Amino acid sequence: MERVRRWFLAAAAAMMALQAAGAAEAHWRGNGGVYVGVAPPLHAPAYPYRHGPPVYHAPPAATEGCYAGAWVCPLEAPAHVGMPCACPTGRGQAWGRAR
Repeated sequence: MERVRRWFLAAAAAMMALQAAGAAEAHWRGNGGVYVGVAPPLHAPAYPYRHGPPVYHAPPAATEGCYAGAWVCPLEAPAHVGMPCACPTGRGQAWGRAR
């Protein structure tokens, strides 16, 4: 009888120890770690940094005029560098690029 009682007490103590270890292992963190013992303090996740919109730089405005082959004339309207433009000639319009 004494043997059964000792065996029962030993089994109960082992079950209590396993149960206590199981409760300590229940502290699970998102990084994949399992902590045994007292749970570490949990911190709120950091908010992701949001970048602003991309910076847009307008192309430089052309101030020199319209260069159409042999003809150079002033621009009739504001234009950006590289935009197509036309110069009046004796035979019609000559097309070129603003500079």
